[in-house]
Amino acid sequence: MSLRVSTTGSDVVLNDLGITVTHPTNNRDLSLEFTSVELRDSAELTAAIQSGDLEVDDGTFGIASDDYDPDELILQELGILGDTKYISNDELAAVGDTYIVSGIFPVNLSSTANSTRNVYAAAGRWKTWELEIGDLVLIEGNTAAGNYTVETVSDQQNFIVAETIPDSTGGTVKIYHPKATTRIGVDDSTMEHVEGDNLQEVLESIDDQLGGDITSGITPVTHRTLDQLVHNIAEDSWEEVTYSGIRPTSIIVWTDSGKTLKIREEEYVWNANKIDTITITQYDSDGLEEERIVETYTYSGMRVIEIDREYT
Repeated sequence: MSLRVSTTGSDVVLNDLGITVTHPTNNRDLSLEFTSVELRDSAELTAAIQSGDLEVDDGTFGIASDDYDPDELILQELGILGDTKYISNDELAAVGDTYIVSGIFPVNLSSTANSTRNVYAAAGRWKTWELEIGDLVLIEGNTAAGNYTVETVSDQQNFIVAETIPDSTGGTVKIYHPKATTRIGVDDSTMEHVEGDNLQEVLESIDDQLGGDITSGITPVTHRTLDQLVHNIAEDSWEEVTYSGIRPTSIIVWTDSGKTLKIREEEYVWNANKIDTITITQYDSDGLEEERIVETYTYSGMRVIEIDREYT
């Protein structure tokens, strides 16, 4: 954490810090003399900066008088230098395509370049708007007005957008972050069936694995891998058995005794006293055939020695 102050024309008395910054002073680093808490709590320091009696910078950028935020001193000392280092409550609560405004805005825009898609904002910021790839940029007040997506960050004054952007000067820019789920990292090293580097990608991968609406459970395609046809009837049902002489020729499971819709049907084909084939058919909720499997029996004498199953 660094806080360098320079006088602008006269001595500045800071009684609550017990010092006088005599004129001319250039880049006196108060962070070497006081803790971040002491500097944050100095009302006279804040007033002197905001009135323009002291000019300040953070060791990298100059801080405009109306941008000075004493709370940033604590954030810097904690290593929380900007939005790349923490996620706000608003971002955690954001859903859908919601974007959250970040930092002290709007920022005066210097220029945009069509040839390089570079956006240049020379106004120094005090670690309150660190850009990230994927951030949304809103430009207003010039010929490049519109929404853009950050593709590359050169530094906190220059960044490249993904979209075509016209040449322009002046205007303002605001930076927005996407919802927090795209910024929360995950450890996918122990996951075999899903992919993703952040929470949003992992959830979307899980949804793809389910094959459809997560609220409706697994799909018939996924269910089939669980030996769908051997599952017992789970619905309310009524069963009908038909015969040819003493041999059963079919067992039909209906939704009710009125035979409204078929649920499942087993058809038996006999060869003399032996079953030749059994065809098992599953019907959907509209009573239409969903799938079937045909079992073909092979005998040695009167004993079954093989059953061949063919799914259709």
